[in-house]
Amino acid sequence: TACFLALPAYLLSRLGLPAYVDYSLASRFLGFDVRQRSWSSAILSACDLKAEQFSPAVPSGTVAGRLPPSIASGLGLPNGTLVAVGGHDQPCAALGCGVMAPGRISASLGTYECLVAASQVPAINDHALSANLNSYYHVVPDRFVTLAYFPSGIMVEWLLHLLYPDSKTPVSELCAALEANAPEGPTGLCVTPHLLGTCNPDFDPHATGVVQGIRPTTSRNDLYKGILEGIACEFSAMVELLQRVVGPFDDVYVAGGGGRSRLGLKLRASLSSCRLHLMQSPEAVCLGTAILAGMAAGSYRSFDQAVKQVVAVGETIEPTPGIAASYNRQLQQYRLLYSSLAPVRQALAAFH
Repeated sequence: TACFLALPAYLLSRLGLPAYVDYSLASRFLGFDVRQRSWSSAILSACDLKAEQFSPAVPSGTVAGRLPPSIASGLGLPNGTLVAVGGHDQPCAALGCGVMAPGRISASLGTYECLVAASQVPAINDHALSANLNSYYHVVPDRFVTLAYFPSGIMVEWLLHLLYPDSKTPVSELCAALEANAPEGPTGLCVTPHLLGTCNPDFDPHATGVVQGIRPTTSRNDLYKGILEGIACEFSAMVELLQRVVGPFDDVYVAGGGGRSRLGLKLRASLSSCRLHLMQSPEAVCLGTAILAGMAAGSYRSFDQAVKQVVAVGETIEPTPGIAASYNRQLQQYRLLYSSLAPVRQALAAFH
């Protein structure tokens, strides 16, 4: 193999530009020294590889060059269009939420749900290692990110496909209708959203989605809210996990499609005891990437200036102590359910 390229580096090469990779994506290769910001000869040599087989690593927002005339014409873009190096999606989302300073936390609510903590040094300690947390270079200079994540929105998508397989109604309208008819208070269901296995802390591919507590009276509205409750329970667990590594925090800056559910946000805020600041722009990844492009183009003097100009909170959801109290039993049940199913997962693993 002549060279190993991340997808963005490959795209740059196809655009006739140097195949750069930014520090955040280079970190994902597991052969990059995040402190020295260079490929690790110790790690690569252990795999009989050389740094020359990988892209030159550069800061996010570096100018890669300008499009050659032939390529610009084929893409319908102006000749000489500036091309900048971007970054990994979750650090870009954190930037799009204004999460740069140590102690700030963002959450992307999508198919997966990812909490991102910014820091001045990588979070490499016993708590982080035991929880299998990702800690690597941010798209912001001299900053690092630590991630905790889990499958989330895919559970809602599964239910909608099950209930409305041929529906042409927008997903947002289907969810709004189910939410409007959801029962008050806890459903009594215990739902684990592990359709794709678990992520932090144990990354168990044999874990499955579970709905416990179904009775003859259980309705589609109960199931929908039960899924939101399960996601909120998992969110609370991820908050606790991240707090053990990066320290306490009370505020989370939120973006993504999951932010459309006010019920889901209220449950997350209350069960985690965190204020959720819903960003004006739900597309935080795109906004963060646009900021990197603006830095490359000289549109901003600094990341601080860029964030002040384009990043804004639209709404803040406060935790409700009464809701948290009403879910104490369900939170305990949620944690007990997952651990109690360990023998079942082990039995399933034996057949695969």
